[in-house]
Amino acid sequence: MRAQQVAMRRAERALRRAELPAYGWYDALWELEKAGEDGLRIGEIEQQMLVAQSNVSRLVDRLEAASCIVRRPCPTDGRAQLIVITDAGRAVRARMWPIYAEVIQSVVGDHVNDADASLIAAILAPVIADRGD
Repeated sequence: MRAQQVAMRRAERALRRAELPAYGWYDALWELEKAGEDGLRIGEIEQQMLVAQSNVSRLVDRLEAASCIVRRPCPTDGRAQLIVITDAGRAVRARMWPIYAEVIQSVVGDHVNDADASLIAAILAPVIADRGD
């Protein structure tokens, strides 16, 4: 957990220096990009990001104000909305990735060899698979 906190703090500083949005934008945009044109409901974004729905709702509002996402009615549930990434959102995420990747490399990659990385991945796989969703 400490390594994640270090990585996130460094990512936030690096993104701020590059005049890019906060790390949370990257995470949300990546989940939406993976979802494609089908988009995700707010609750699905919340589950993927593991943050409170109120935080996701505010983040989605900011992403919408920046034209990074659009909201569409859910075809199977008239009360729900689907959040879909736009080309502008893909472009923002693409600009953020090299900075974020560099931070991951400096915090983790520079200190963990391939064998250790495989071992860590194997140890954490069941934890990640059973998130209690």
